[in-house]
Order: sequence, then C-alpha cells, then structure tokens
Amino acid sequence: MRVRTLLIVLLLSILAVACGSTNNPANAPASPSPSPSPQDPKARAAKQEASEQASAYGSDPNSDRGPAREAASQFVKTELPQWTLKGISTEPYESNVFWVDVDIENGPRTRVLSLIVKRFYPENGEPYWKAFPLDKSHASQLHDAHDAEIKRQLDESGQTP
Repeated sequence: MRVRTLLIVLLLSILAVACGSTNNPANAPASPSPSPSPQDPKARAAKQEASEQASAYGSDPNSDRGPAREAASQFVKTELPQWTLKGISTEPYESNVFWVDVDIENGPRTRVLSLIVKRFYPENGEPYWKAFPLDKSHASQLHDAHDAEIKRQLDESGQTP
C-alpha cells in the first residue's frame, strides 16, 4: 500500500511539473515574426521562373527537349486524335519556349504542324509544359519579345549598333 501511495504521489508530481512548464508563457519559445514563406505558391512560382530564365543562356537548352516533345505529342493525341504522329522536331527559341514541328499523317494525307511549346508556372503546383498551334500573330509577338531582349542586352553591354 505504501509503495502504491508513493507511486501515485510521484506520478502526480511529474504531471504537475510537466503541465506547469507547458502552460507557463514565460517558458514558451518566442514565436518568430511573420515573414514571407518560401513555400508561398506565388513567390515560389515566380522565383523558379525567374531563376530558370536568368540561367537560360548559360544552360543547356537540350535539357528541356524531352518535356517539350512530350507536350507536343500530347497535343496531337488530344487535339488531333485521328492523326498519327510520325516525328517531332524541336528547336529551342528562348527560355522555356520551344518551336516544335510535328510530322503527322491521316491515311494518305500528311502535314507538318508548327507548335509553340511553353513552360507555365502555376501558383499552386509544379510547372508544366503546354503546346498550342503557332499562328502568325503569336510568332510575331515572340519575335518582337526576342528582339527587345537582344536590344536590352546590347544596351547593357554598351554595344548598341
């Protein structure tokens, strides 16, 4: 009986000490001031896109050919299911953008369809590649953006024509 009482007193003492230290605000660790979370989806997507674009000229453009080719293949399968994909030709255009020609056939008919494949950065989730037909308007916009980037680089280096 005496051992039982001693065990109960010991158990209650341990519980009292444990509860006292967790409920005491003075013993609680200081909470850090709020700061932008590195996991914030908008910040993460923007940072990843900017990082990849900044290093595009010093990186190997071949590293993204596989996902770009897969996006073009998926475009043909979903948008042109009656056509058979014979071949794909990819050409890196600029950071996260590929010009892709797909050689397709439907019975005796054959076509080469030009696509633009771009990498998109959603706010919540992993980046993904998407292919869509290249029209004259979009091609013109891409050329204008590319020309503006080249001009900016020349201006920064002091080599303007």
